[in-house]
Amino acid sequence: MNTSHVRVVTHMCGFLVWLYSLSMLPPMVVALFYKEKSLFVFFITFVIFFCIGGGAWYTTKKSGIQLRTRDGFIIIVMFWILFSVISAFPLWIDSELNLTFIDALFEGVSG
Repeated sequence: MNTSHVRVVTHMCGFLVWLYSLSMLPPMVVALFYKEKSLFVFFITFVIFFCIGGGAWYTTKKSGIQLRTRDGFIIIVMFWILFSVISAFPLWIDSELNLTFIDALFEGVSG
């Protein structure tokens, strides 16, 4: 895989991470409505992954390279891993849950 394909994969994964970070907004609204402490946890997760995903998406603008099937598989695998880590992050940093990263990863992946 040459660098132009890495840029395309990074561009797509950045967009997907940015898009997935928006899924932290509904829990933030609920936490705000019920005045829960978890509001800060979801806010931090949202900000971190919104910036990381948006930064990766913005800095690797499309280069006109056509995606191949192999690139698609790499994007799917990378996003599945990133999706799992992003899902585990709020569980891991929440001090009330006191989960290790592996436990948070298990909970995030298993739903």
